[in-house]
Amino acid sequence: MSWWMEKRTYRYFFILVMFGLVTYFLYLIRGLFLPFALAIVLVYLLNPLVDRMETRGTPRVAAILILYLGVIIIVTSLLMYGVPRMVNQLESLVETIPAYTDQLQDIIKGIEQSFANSAMPPGVQQVINERISWAEARLLEMVRRTADLLLALIGNLFHFILAPVLAFYIMKDLEHFK
Repeated sequence: MSWWMEKRTYRYFFILVMFGLVTYFLYLIRGLFLPFALAIVLVYLLNPLVDRMETRGTPRVAAILILYLGVIIIVTSLLMYGVPRMVNQLESLVETIPAYTDQLQDIIKGIEQSFANSAMPPGVQQVINERISWAEARLLEMVRRTADLLLALIGNLFHFILAPVLAFYIMKDLEHFK
């Protein structure tokens, strides 16, 4: 009997096809992993409090909603206090950036003049110039990554909104899962 006619070969082929289909399915729903992961973290943090409130006689749904209200109040208070301070800091940074840029340009001009007046070998000057260029590139890359991170956070805002909704339903029906 040929190897492709054996039952074991069909079984391996079936397992391989199923693995490929599951991998493709997970690829298709990859956008839902973040909200579910955040929901699981919320459930992990809030469920003990919900259980305590439930043992004291509060209905489970009411306990979840009361905790959500408390979390919303805390987060809103932090945002109301933190966002204006952060905006003020950013405004002062924007105002002082030109002064810092001028100081940095003066320092760089001084270094360039020192290089021009020094008797350093050209190879050493080239190495120093390469290191300065490398540091500038790293600084620009860091700024670019920070901007990308902020845009990604804004892009994932839907996930941060969906996570508490998922966590509510998971906590509500958690006793049915056990």
